Amino acid sequence: MIPSSEKPLHSGNSGLYQLENDGVLTAKSTLVAGNQGENCNSDGTATSNGYNLSDDSCGIFNAATDRNNTPADLDPNGLQNNGGPTQTIALLSKSPAINAIPAANCTDNQGNPITTVQRRIKRPQSAGCDIGAFELVQNTPFSSSARN
Repeated sequence: MIPSSEKPLHSGNSGLYQLENDGVLTAKSTLVAGNQGENCNSDGTATSNGYNLSDDSCGIFNAATDRNNTPADLDPNGLQNNGGPTQTIALLSKSPAINAIPAANCTDNQGNPITTVQRRIKRPQSAGCDIGAFELVQNTPFSSSARN
């Protein structure tokens, strides 16, 4: 997850895809949200390996499984201790990033399986993996039946 990127440039722009001097970006299963400015002012090269989500209309991600101009539905409280070694931004329960990656495609750019996320939580937690570094753990509703 790459939230709130504010990469300063001499032009005053900011965002993710500000690759100068022929920089290279390769992204897979990446969530980009809340940037100041657009993510697409570059003379570099961006490659999408799919299952990325960006909340702006730039279209930086161009694979069939990517989602551009899609609100990420992140926790408005921002970075927090959600478990694990570093702070993360939680996905809200209705986020389009949840289960967006089929379990067979929960891999890195080299095709190696990703079985845990940044919080050291096992993935996938359900039918698929979540986009980004946060895997939502949804509690199963408790049901009981009374017997006489």
